[in-house]
Amino acid sequence: MQILVFSPILALSNFKVIATNHIFNHKTNSITFIMKKLTLFYLFLFTILCNLSACGDKDENAAQPSNTALLTASSWQTSKVYTGNTDITNNPAIADYIPQNCKFNTDNTFTITYSSGPLSGTWQFAADETIIVTDPGTTNEQQFNIVELKENSLKVTVTNPDINIPFQIELIPAA
Repeated sequence: MQILVFSPILALSNFKVIATNHIFNHKTNSITFIMKKLTLFYLFLFTILCNLSACGDKDENAAQPSNTALLTASSWQTSKVYTGNTDITNNPAIADYIPQNCKFNTDNTFTITYSSGPLSGTWQFAADETIIVTDPGTTNEQQFNIVELKENSLKVTVTNPDINIPFQIELIPAA
């Protein structure tokens, strides 16, 4: 025969063990759950960052048009003229010295229209296509230093020999 004796101390110690195991298992499950979520979050974040770093504004391997192609693609009209930091675009005193329109052709001829009329001649690049030389080798030779040459923007600096004033000219494709 077996006699069962109820002992409050034994019952209490068994309850502590059961309760401790339950709390420990619950905490372990919670930590495991959080770790799984963090792992998934970091994996998602890593994937997004990889995709963003692979994106670019331009294809670096795409062929860029040559300066000749950019320069001869359209007629150019003057949009702004500066001397130093002063905008002199609408100054009537220098109107005869500022080109209104420029057209450079692939056969190395050009026409530049001033307020006094058109000027035609030949042109070529110099200094690794950073300078446009008009009427090279003649007394009318003039050099336009290219600051920027893009599909929609041509910026040059030039010193007019008649008045010895340096100009920064910004041109855009003519409409």
